[in-house]
Amino acid sequence: MDFPLDDQRRVPLFYHLSIFAQLNHDYANAVAYIDSIEALGFTDPELTMRRGMALQGKGETSQAEREYVEAVQAAPNRPEPVQALYRFYLEDLNDTVKARQVLLDWLQRMPSDTVAKKMLESIR
Repeated sequence: MDFPLDDQRRVPLFYHLSIFAQLNHDYANAVAYIDSIEALGFTDPELTMRRGMALQGKGETSQAEREYVEAVQAAPNRPEPVQALYRFYLEDLNDTVKARQVLLDWLQRMPSDTVAKKMLESIR
C-alpha cells in the first residue's frame, strides 16, 4: 500500500512509531524514526530526550548522556529532560554525584520545586 503523506502528517506518525519501537525494545528503529522527523526539519528537546532514551536502551551510554544534556540545555525550564538525565545518572550509571548536580542546577532555576528538593535529600 502506498499513499502520500505531507510532512505535517509524517511527523506525528514517525513520533508514535518511535515510541512503539522503544516500547518493543527496537531501539535502532526508535532512533531512525526520530532522525526521520529531524530530517524533515522539525526539532524539539523532546525528540533529543527520546533519542537519548533509545540510545540508553541500546547501551550506548556516552551518546545517550550527550543527548540528555543537549535536551536539558535546549529546554532548561522543562522538567522532563532534567528528570531523564537525573534518572540516567542515578539508575544506569549509579553516579550520585552527577545526579545530585542535575538537581542542584534545576533547583537554581526552579527553587520552589518541592519534589526535586525531596529527591535531592534522598541521595545525600
